[in-house]
Amino acid sequence: SGHGQIAVSDSATVTIPEMTQDEFKAAVAAAEAAGQNYYLSANVTLTSDMTIKREVHVEKLSSLTVASGTLTVKDELYEMAKKEGGTITIQNGAKLDVVEGKAQVWGGGSLIFEDGADMSGIQADEVWINMTEGTNTVTTLTDDMLGAMFTPNSAADILAAYAQTDNYARVGVWPLNDLVLDQSIRIPEGDDLCLVHGATVTVSAGVTLTNNGNIRIDAGNRLEILESGALDNHGTITVNQNGQLYYCVGTLTNSGTIDGDGDIITNGMTQEDFA
Repeated sequence: SGHGQIAVSDSATVTIPEMTQDEFKAAVAAAEAAGQNYYLSANVTLTSDMTIKREVHVEKLSSLTVASGTLTVKDELYEMAKKEGGTITIQNGAKLDVVEGKAQVWGGGSLIFEDGADMSGIQADEVWINMTEGTNTVTTLTDDMLGAMFTPNSAADILAAYAQTDNYARVGVWPLNDLVLDQSIRIPEGDDLCLVHGATVTVSAGVTLTNNGNIRIDAGNRLEILESGALDNHGTITVNQNGQLYYCVGTLTNSGTIDGDGDIITNGMTQEDFA
């Protein structure tokens, strides 16, 4: 197979290998059969239909081009790298269908819909762009079709993220590190706080976290309410297995839904109290 070259500085080039679509389809199928995600570090062009059932990450400087046919995503498709991200291009007459999945652009990635691309497989908030990590681009989709993902370092960052709620189809806050909320925050209706990257978010004394949207707490993550702190839930809180919602000394009021098979550690209340 051939190679393409991309200049990254005046003195260095990185060689990106070419991969045939048959090789790519076989590699993704093998990863899916093993229950693993697939990381693409090559340039691939698709000219026939393909369905992705687990995460596929288009890594640094690599590219996935859909020249014809439909790329159907039933889990998640990432353009993700630390600096120079990968690129996904949907060409004239080709289609990206994420109705049953999601596409995420972050770490310097690009998602490009060329003129004439079939946009019928794209609905609001199925394509997410990270607003914090790297310079990311989605070409031709308007902001009101995009989900905006923020990775905050402070409560002020979270407030600034949710202030964007009217500009995007959906706003999601995804902490990568532990955070202490030192000022009250309201999660707007339809927006998300996702604890999925091994973070603990602490609601400190005198602070209220009001949820009108969705809070998700995955394994290894924790939302804790300190004494005289408060969680006021009018939306949905999902505590997945090995995730923790902890408020032994804080206050929780609930007119929404709290569910999941994770750990809800309370001051005497049980999960049945939230049914």
